[in-house]
Amino acid sequence: MSVWQFYLAIGALVALALSYRIPRAFLWVCAMALSFIASVAWQRSELPYYPAAVLAFDAMVCLLIDAFAKERWEAMLFNVYRISVGISILRLFSIIDNTTLYVVTLELCNWAALAVVIGTSLLRRGPVYGNSLWDRWNSYIRRAYTYLRAPRSADHWFKVR
Repeated sequence: MSVWQFYLAIGALVALALSYRIPRAFLWVCAMALSFIASVAWQRSELPYYPAAVLAFDAMVCLLIDAFAKERWEAMLFNVYRISVGISILRLFSIIDNTTLYVVTLELCNWAALAVVIGTSLLRRGPVYGNSLWDRWNSYIRRAYTYLRAPRSADHWFKVR
């Protein structure tokens, strides 16, 4: 296991730990991890057509997300995996010849997918979605806007000469 794969595994564990209250996010992180493990196992066992295998594994996750997605953040996750599939297609047809560039772009796609899940999990902290950080921030902004737009009826709002 390389250092980058170790960091990605740590990122996946953080995403799993943060998404324990969102079962769909938990399942998508597990699907992403299985896809990554299968592609790394394919590459480490030196089987032929590594880009085709990565394409197949990422396409399976992409199709699963497309079939079962219900929320807006899952659409963002689907777009990240579409980019990953596109990168594998470019590598398969030798448009991307550099192996390092191919691996780095796939790693960036994996990190982007984890960032979508981690960001969603952080915004939805709390037992009920109405108690999330995003709802609290929205409520604060709405109250501040209402307060600042209210007519200044008190004397302390007027300039003293």
